[in-house]
Amino acid sequence: MSYLSQLGYRGEIDVSPSGLGRLLDWYLSLGIPYETLSNLASDVLIKNAEQMLAAVLDGGGGHCVEHSVLLEAVLHEAGFDARLVNADYHDERNGGRITLSKPLVVVRLGERMWVCDPYYRTVMLPVPAEGSVREGMFEITRVDEKRFVLARVEGEHVIDADHANLDWPLAMREAQFRTRYQQFSPFGVTAPFYQVLRPVRQAIFYSPRDDALLATQGASYQVFAPERIDEFAWIPARAREDIAQRLPASRAQREDALRFLESGLFPPFYERLRRSA
Repeated sequence: MSYLSQLGYRGEIDVSPSGLGRLLDWYLSLGIPYETLSNLASDVLIKNAEQMLAAVLDGGGGHCVEHSVLLEAVLHEAGFDARLVNADYHDERNGGRITLSKPLVVVRLGERMWVCDPYYRTVMLPVPAEGSVREGMFEITRVDEKRFVLARVEGEHVIDADHANLDWPLAMREAQFRTRYQQFSPFGVTAPFYQVLRPVRQAIFYSPRDDALLATQGASYQVFAPERIDEFAWIPARAREDIAQRLPASRAQREDALRFLESGLFPPFYERLRRSA
């Protein structure tokens, strides 16, 4: 299977830092959406690269792990030594810690290593052999041979950071998903049904606590009745229809979802936001 050709890549392949940068820029330019409705339709927790490609070609996308899964496959096909690794997310501003919650793609080029985040941070940065490197608002610190930290910094203060380990492969995330989500689907509950990051972060969830839909916008969120979903025009019409169709299944799993939320293992993003009327 040619991921590059099916996704429309027509450029030259150059296995170098500049070639990696061009491929990542092209990949980001595809504008692959964040959505989990295709996962619900196929009953898949983490789509493999072939399933992710099929979703993209059908007008959909995937959650953040799957954006990295597809990027890893694209880079492999282009001849890069690339692999997905996991990181624990540290929210230094709010004091939160979530294990194995950030996927990153690391690429080795000779003696050097680069890290790519194709969704939340949309960056490609060098990982130093030792010490720290600062590029713009990001700082990468090498902890040891296996570990590094990718931090977002304002001035001298770390806002949040991804604590990555090269020994944490995709299989660990898959095992975590299978264990955590035996009783209910996380899609729509801890991971949004649909999300956009720009120009402002907006996402649509099902709130088990309210038994209603929930929409985030920037630093706030609102809860609303399902029949109002067409008011949220930033969500594509097809996705709005799919959310309405999937909502009964989410409601049927409400009690299990509530128990999971009470555990605090993976607090939804909107719990850090302000509730508006």
